[in-house]
Amino acid sequence: MSRQAPAGWYPDPGEPDQLRWWDGTEWATDTVAPRTSVAVDDPEPAAAPGAVRAGTVWIWAAIAASVLPLYTGAFLDGEAVARLFGEASAALTPAGWIVAGLSLLVVVDLVLVALAVLFARLDHRALRRRGIPSPFGWGWAALAFVATLGVYVAGRTFVVHRETGRGLAPFWGWLIATAVGLVVFAVWITLFSDAAWEAVTTAR
Repeated sequence: MSRQAPAGWYPDPGEPDQLRWWDGTEWATDTVAPRTSVAVDDPEPAAAPGAVRAGTVWIWAAIAASVLPLYTGAFLDGEAVARLFGEASAALTPAGWIVAGLSLLVVVDLVLVALAVLFARLDHRALRRRGIPSPFGWGWAALAFVATLGVYVAGRTFVVHRETGRGLAPFWGWLIATAVGLVVFAVWITLFSDAAWEAVTTAR
């Protein structure tokens, strides 16, 4: 053993199956340990809490699906929706295509929210596989149908941060996307209401 080697356990030159203590200068004469005992006496340290990855692709998919309904109205073109009905579109009044467009919008939004709940379930399962034994209950995501996915996102953030020391990004991402979405929705509903009123009153 080179004198430059730091102190520690090394394979015994005379007994390769044994470990002998090297003090940095010479071999200890009476300190020999079998290789297997080192693993028992000095087990490999457990992974630090931060070693568990806090983010999953599913939480971001759930957030995206849950906030998209705030933005979908901005893409609604009532006349284009009416044309989807083929020959029947000719018989639609302005009020008719408004109702048709809003009905389609509601269906799309319900599908998006259902996907958000599904993604929350997959996120919950992914967290358990990563070593978080009791993630926040994914069933809370169902509140997205009546209010917001925020309860699940906030609860998940608290649990994951407690277990790993990180994982705040999904909460802030959801908060920012929701805040911007509410502004977009407010502007859209104002413009849409004005346009719908003008279309209905002009047609009379």
